[in-house]
Amino acid sequence: MIWDGFRSLVAGRRSDWVLLALVAVYLVQFALLFFVPGGRIADEELHSPTVAALLAAGHPFDLPRLQYTPFCGGCTAETLLALPLFSVLGPSLAAWRLIPLAFGLAILVLSYRIVCRAEGVGAAAITGLCLVLAPPFFRECGIVAFGSHFEVLALVLAAMIPWSNLFERTRARDAFTLGLLLGLAFWFSYTSAFAAPVLLGSLFLCRWRSLMQSGGLAVLGALALGCLVGIIPLVSTQMALRSAHLVAEGSFLSVYGRDAFDLITGSPGLGARIMTLVGPSYWASIFNPTFGPDNAIPSLVYALLQAGWVALALGIGWRSVRGAAEANQSKELSSTAPIPLVASLLTLSYALLFVLMAPYRGEVPPPPPVPANGLRYLVPLVPLVALCAGPAVMRGLRAGQRLRAFTAVALLAFLTPGAIAAVDSVEVRWLSSEPLYRPAIDVTTVLGRTRWDAPSVSELAATGAVDQPLSSAPRHRFARRAHLHAYGEALAQRVTPNVTAGELQGVLRAIEALPEDEGLVLYEAIVRGLAPVIPAPPWEPPSGPFGQLVSAALAPDTGDAYRQLWRAALNRGRDPFWDLHLRLTQGKPLPAAWLDSRIEDARLEAFCWTLGAMTGVAFRQAQDPHFEMTESLRVRNAIPERHRVVFAEGLGQSLGRRWGYSHRRYDELLGHLGDPQEQEVFSQAFAQGARATFLFPVALD
Repeated sequence: MIWDGFRSLVAGRRSDWVLLALVAVYLVQFALLFFVPGGRIADEELHSPTVAALLAAGHPFDLPRLQYTPFCGGCTAETLLALPLFSVLGPSLAAWRLIPLAFGLAILVLSYRIVCRAEGVGAAAITGLCLVLAPPFFRECGIVAFGSHFEVLALVLAAMIPWSNLFERTRARDAFTLGLLLGLAFWFSYTSAFAAPVLLGSLFLCRWRSLMQSGGLAVLGALALGCLVGIIPLVSTQMALRSAHLVAEGSFLSVYGRDAFDLITGSPGLGARIMTLVGPSYWASIFNPTFGPDNAIPSLVYALLQAGWVALALGIGWRSVRGAAEANQSKELSSTAPIPLVASLLTLSYALLFVLMAPYRGEVPPPPPVPANGLRYLVPLVPLVALCAGPAVMRGLRAGQRLRAFTAVALLAFLTPGAIAAVDSVEVRWLSSEPLYRPAIDVTTVLGRTRWDAPSVSELAATGAVDQPLSSAPRHRFARRAHLHAYGEALAQRVTPNVTAGELQGVLRAIEALPEDEGLVLYEAIVRGLAPVIPAPPWEPPSGPFGQLVSAALAPDTGDAYRQLWRAALNRGRDPFWDLHLRLTQGKPLPAAWLDSRIEDARLEAFCWTLGAMTGVAFRQAQDPHFEMTESLRVRNAIPERHRVVFAEGLGQSLGRRWGYSHRRYDELLGHLGDPQEQEVFSQAFAQGARATFLFPVALD
């Protein structure tokens, strides 16, 4: 009896079991992409979680000024979604990744449900397969939360639910929901502009008689009200930016400073835009690196079949709509949602929007292979084509024998490259738990249009108010670091020839009063803002504002400022030292210029510390602690003996920034150092580097 009940449950919910299987595959794919250390994290993506971390730590709540760009409402939406998680956990990368995961699952589930409702389980299963076996760029863009082209498709697909309901029954609540979702989608990303004309136009064309009746006018009013409510965030953001004079008055919907007219009529020319979409630059890159531009046949077949599914869905959808109209002898074209027709029109509408108004930057068409981030404008096409492919394939499989065989072969050719790429892109040996410990924050990010107003140097010297009113809880230390870094870069712009040495010494004393980890952030930020030129020969005094600051740091009451400033300067300008570093790994001695007696000891220490920090990243691709430390000791042996402890400190901090989540790795690294003093300094620096990099750093005794 139990077995019979289970079989009936399975048989009765076949669509749910198919959907669960697709969701399981998507979750596995997402996890395999997530557990790659240091990968799939874009610098510009980290802006939004950095803002969320600052807000969670107590930064003033000024979202319009903190938004990544004036046209990226999705960035603000994802910031708000992350805020409660970051308030409890801190800015965890794993917590941040829950947001694109939720949007990706929503796209998969909504696509499946929309097609299943209109065409059945078989067509929905094919639509789901087209998504989970999509080209690699779709999966990679789906794990990076930019807040725009990928995520907005979830809102567009969600809008298709009340839209389809309106074909069955014209209810005001469905109309309001449709308008609300379309308005929010437009605030989220202007990319969604392709959807409103198709969804609203098809609704009016197919159901115009119902909408013109007395109850229909209320539905139209609800639709308009929903649209107005949906764009409130967009209007409020634009008004706030204009009142603060942060955007031009005449560019309400501009993208990268270009209004709609300029996007359509400006450069590049129409021919270059069309070639960008249909030329080899894009389609030869969609399966890269599994099938790169040199082996572009799978990509070409995939692109041609995409066009074929859209054309078939367009023809099937139109015939279905006309057939329904003739069958019920109504002047209305359809009483059911024409999913194949609308899916194909949505695809064509987006392609037209892409050609006319994509905010191209850089070379057009771009040279292949185009990276996944460069293909982000193609991301919306994948779910839209999947909506077309499911119904088109099922109609073909139900047709005559020849067409059935041709459809099966075409479907196999369509899905196979994605399946091969999905397997090929997974390198299990690189999987690591490191992303679980990493924060979703970049302390050097430019925080939108916020003006980080540092006081004048004299005011700061008088008050010593370097700290800021952010929470000091350990989980908020990265928010404090982000604030201090922005503060330090702003402060660097105040170091001018008119500033006295006494005022600079007051600033340095205020920095020295901070906890060591936070003081180091300010030193790094100030040096970054000053952009000093390393003097040559190395014993010469530095010039410019950095020279002013270094001279002030020679005062006896400025603590460790002189040494920290030189460390930050040499570490920032270390690019010219890489050839020297290579020589040291080959057993060659340190150049005589760096052993000259005219170099003060503190500067030479900073140089040896920088060599240690460089060594910690020089061999990172090996991913082998034994090899890395063996090679590191070659460089150590070239360092003057009295400065080897400083080298171990730089090496420890650099390796702590890479391996600071793993006690096992720490033990392996430490075991290669024989000198007890070097071991102690290495351990302390490793812990410092771990705290600077990982939300949950390794605990060292």
